[in-house]
Amino acid sequence: MENLLNQIRGVVGVKGVIILERFSGKSSALMPASFDESYADGLKQKLEEVVGLAGNDALMRLKLARGWAFVKTTSNYGFLIPRLIWF
Repeated sequence: MENLLNQIRGVVGVKGVIILERFSGKSSALMPASFDESYADGLKQKLEEVVGLAGNDALMRLKLARGWAFVKTTSNYGFLIPRLIWF
């Protein structure tokens, strides 16, 4: 899963990513240092909720207090990529 995290984070403009395995519930995250741990934990919890409700091939954008997050679900994984807006 670490290889997948690094590949996604290597995309230009992506600062962090959370991956959740659907069936085991195991998650892994790679976040920038500017994210505090409680905010990252909140994003993991939000991903778990969305993956539990979404179908196998969903793509959505979530409005967060500090920006947006893009969520992609597949039959085996859920991915969350935060896009923060700083003013």
